[in-house]
Amino acid sequence: MQMDTREAFIALNMIEGVGPVRARSLLEHFGEAPKILAASKSALLRVRNIGDDTAENIASWEKSIDLAGELKRISDFGCHVLISPDENYPAMLREIYDPPLVLYVKGALNGQG
Repeated sequence: MQMDTREAFIALNMIEGVGPVRARSLLEHFGEAPKILAASKSALLRVRNIGDDTAENIASWEKSIDLAGELKRISDFGCHVLISPDENYPAMLREIYDPPLVLYVKGALNGQG
């Protein structure tokens, strides 16, 4: 299955041991989120701040993460997901040290239709 960036961000957000800071290191190294999820454990271990446990969790993410189920829950709850590359991701959040990878939004953000 070809995964888009938004789905990859959602999956990354669900993997134990991958917070915003490590995710930023991974994104700097691999360039885009789907490549992180496709990477081998040995490739992941070459990234700054990624230890053995985290590399294993990412490399085997499909065993522990039910991405399809999460996407269905998002849809069922009438939510949508913002990821940091989105232009309507809140600018103030981008300024903090470890902005959330994924925002689950129900309804509209202030100032948006």
